[in-house]
Amino acid sequence: MGALHRHPLDHPVWSSLTTRQAHLAIGHDAVRRYLPAISPITGVSEACGDVLSGLIAVTDIGDDVSIFGPTTPALGGDWAVLRESRITQMIREDTALLAEGNIEVSVLDAADVAS
Repeated sequence: MGALHRHPLDHPVWSSLTTRQAHLAIGHDAVRRYLPAISPITGVSEACGDVLSGLIAVTDIGDDVSIFGPTTPALGGDWAVLRESRITQMIREDTALLAEGNIEVSVLDAADVAS
């Protein structure tokens, strides 16, 4: 499934589910996902080949999962892809401190959610 990534931001979902947010995850060495009551977000390790079995173990029949990562596994006939897209990750490289002061914050509500 490709070369192993060295920086946590190379594979942010997997990094989160195996480190600081591991207590919110279920799964094993190949696949981890947030607890279903929290989120469908799922990470797939590039180091393990048993991804399909891992997905089956963390997904109930009829449940949705959202797989994020630099690669996605090939799924068998028992799975339906509802949506597939690429995500652009932005990283701030400038190490200078950001200006402090009056920062405008907008509180979002249901009207801000696209249906």
